[in-house]
Amino acid sequence: DGNVIAIKSGTSVLSIVTYNGFSDDVLFNIYEDDFVQNSSDVELVDNKEKVLPLSIELDKKDIEIKVDDVSKIYANIINGSGKKLLFSSNNNNVVKVFNDGSIKAVGVGNAIITVSIDGANDVKANCFVRVKNKDIAVNSVGINYKSIDLFVGDNKILISSIVPSNATNKNIKWTSSNTSVVKVENGNVKAVGAGSAIVRAISDYNNNIYADCIVNVKNKIISVNKITINKKSLKLVEGNSTKVKVSISPSNASNKGVKWVSSNEKVIKVENGNVKAVGAGSAVVKVVSLSNSNIVVKCNVKVTKKVTKKEKFIKSLESMSKQIQKDRKKGKSWRYAGTRRGTFKNARNNGRTIDCALYVSYALVDVGILDSKSRFFKREANKIVYDGNAKSKMQKHLTYISGNGKKASTLIKEDKLQKGDIVLWYNHQHTNVYAGNKKWYDAGRWRATGASSSTGGKFRTLGPVAIDELNSSWRVWKILRVKD
Repeated sequence: DGNVIAIKSGTSVLSIVTYNGFSDDVLFNIYEDDFVQNSSDVELVDNKEKVLPLSIELDKKDIEIKVDDVSKIYANIINGSGKKLLFSSNNNNVVKVFNDGSIKAVGVGNAIITVSIDGANDVKANCFVRVKNKDIAVNSVGINYKSIDLFVGDNKILISSIVPSNATNKNIKWTSSNTSVVKVENGNVKAVGAGSAIVRAISDYNNNIYADCIVNVKNKIISVNKITINKKSLKLVEGNSTKVKVSISPSNASNKGVKWVSSNEKVIKVENGNVKAVGAGSAVVKVVSLSNSNIVVKCNVKVTKKVTKKEKFIKSLESMSKQIQKDRKKGKSWRYAGTRRGTFKNARNNGRTIDCALYVSYALVDVGILDSKSRFFKREANKIVYDGNAKSKMQKHLTYISGNGKKASTLIKEDKLQKGDIVLWYNHQHTNVYAGNKKWYDAGRWRATGASSSTGGKFRTLGPVAIDELNSSWRVWKILRVKD
């Protein structure tokens, strides 16, 4: 009840705390046998009473509230029990104050609340009050794009909007759902990696109010500016194939894909650079960029008809025959002799001698069936004699067919003799090649049918020539046919 009892001499602090949380301290200097009544008004100094000055203590000296809000100022009189407090506002259009210290904000602005003691107007305390407009809530947030597409390294500024536009707190927080794809700061979006992410604009007023923008990021497109191929032209034989290699510039182009096109698929077919010759003729291979159809490179292809080994063999025989005829016209005679020269060219340059088996061996060398060190020839008693590796090579590349002792004319009639067939005879050490139409490639001492008797049995040419005696009376032992 404010009664202070001095127990012993010394110094002590009395703390006084009100039920609503206000407090103050009173310092006492205590002397022997002293007793003080109503200690909040007096202090013992040198064992004498002294009246202390009045003062006012406020729980708040500065208040910020919003229009229509209420608050309260708690005041405490120091060193003056039982005194009455007075409250006043210097601007009732901003703040109204009531006798219990309650205040109400009525308008935007500033005001000072003064607290004084009734009967002691010189004792005052002030509280500064700032009044702001009442908060206007955010209803929704918007972004100017629902989705955007970017390339890595691109930037895009997103603009947010607040409804209502006069909301008190318009602040926005920006977030990215995947910062390895998109980074965002104050609406500035930066694409940092390929993928997708959600950029979100969140109201600072209420985190549950936000807007999203989907951001799709692709790697930056690097355009193709040139295509080169390793072959600008090709020559192929029917059935053959080759590979055309392509390179793209720049090497880091985004889309290096190309399309292969043949101008004539009856001549060539092409797939992934593999060019296949399917028929004789000319065609163009086009390589077209998939990212830019205006970038094209071409390869001209010429396809020749496939020449079989048999056709090459016959061509070699014809070539030798024509050369012998030319030589004879120039007075360079050929003689019948069995000296082996390896190739027809060597024989022509060294003595111009040839016999019935040598010219066949030379033609097989031209085709690639025999090498220049090999040859074959027929002996009596129905034997074939081979030199070098002729036997194994000929048996690999030629088909051996029995003539069954039939006449050549009979086999021709039965269509069992084909152009290019090498024929060996019964009881004759002779070799020649059937040329078709009852004619022969022959390097024997025969007189061609219809030739003058002056030519006798001298070697004249390989032919093809008609030899009636050979067709009508000689009998076939073996037919050696070149495999295609």
